[in-house]
Amino acid sequence: MKKLILILSILLALALCFSLTACNNNSENPKDTPAETPDDTPTDTLDGTPAEMPDGTPADTPEQTPEETPTETPEEDHIGDVNYSDSFTEGLEFTPNEDYKSYCVFGYTGRSKKVVIPKIYKGYYVTSIGKMAFSNCSKLTSVTIPDSVTSIGDEAFSHCSSLTSITIPDSVISIGDEAFSYCKSLTSVNIPDSVISIDDYAFSYCKSLTSVNIPDSVTRIEDEAFYSCDSLQYNAYDNALYLGNSNNPYHALIKASDKNISSCD
Repeated sequence: MKKLILILSILLALALCFSLTACNNNSENPKDTPAETPDDTPTDTLDGTPAEMPDGTPADTPEQTPEETPTETPEEDHIGDVNYSDSFTEGLEFTPNEDYKSYCVFGYTGRSKKVVIPKIYKGYYVTSIGKMAFSNCSKLTSVTIPDSVTSIGDEAFSHCSSLTSITIPDSVISIGDEAFSYCKSLTSVNIPDSVISIDDYAFSYCKSLTSVNIPDSVTRIEDEAFYSCDSLQYNAYDNALYLGNSNNPYHALIKASDKNISSCD
């Protein structure tokens, strides 16, 4: 009997110990904290479109600041002050030169037989007469070129069959290929002492041309510059024909007088 009572006492003590241990464990554990409530704001769908709120309204999307697009400054349609130009013949056409600091005459569509080219156009100097600018103006009789022009382009006055006079100013440096070719009415040309070069066939087929003044400044006369100028008067010396000026009539050797020479001393 005593053994039975002893066993029961031991079991009771063990039960009491387990009960105390369980209470201690419960007191050490923190209280349960509520779970975080998920954000009800939906995210964008996979196709990139904004999702909707549970009530059916579209979700707010963050405001995007548009990128600034740089603006291009439009180019001006002129290269200088448009408030001033010298008087000139109606029908002249101008274009800026490559330096965009001067102008070139590139064409003529007017009816006047006498043309005056301005020295200043839209605030800038006119410095050149372009290729074929007056070519085939068969009724043109005279042209006034300002002293701002430095070059006369290829065929600038070719086939101006009625052109009788041309004043080349002492600013011109070069006369281009065939510049005055086929000017059949041109009788005389005074080349100023600013000119350095006269290019190929520059005055070819000027059938009425009788005299040409070539200054000492000219250092280059290209092939056949005066080809087929049947009326041109040369200065002959030995078997050579020269052109020049009053101080130096033999400045430029143009061609041989007799091309059948077999030997030279």
